[in-house]
Amino acid sequence: WLSPDFFLTMKKGDVKAHVLLLANLFLGLNADCYVCVGYARRKLSEKEQLANTHRDQEHSDDHDGSVDGSDLPASAAEQEAASVQSELVPHVWLMTRHSNSAS
Repeated sequence: WLSPDFFLTMKKGDVKAHVLLLANLFLGLNADCYVCVGYARRKLSEKEQLANTHRDQEHSDDHDGSVDGSDLPASAAEQEAASVQSELVPHVWLMTRHSNSAS
């Protein structure tokens, strides 16, 4: 993580540097803000989906052919969700909270 001073001096940085700078600005204004770190879903590109399909087919060649049903979608909604491939990626964001007090 870059310090806000270093980030401003270099005039470049990643999302984490931007979030920290924004958090410092809000805190300087006595605003209630929080830096949140977690994961978000990212939709895979068609190229990535094809690569995953190819990889899955290679692994299925090693499978003994038995099907236990645990990897099959049960409903239409699950089938639709399974057709849109995504992955979890690290994500950083800033959350603010509005205060009703007049300070």
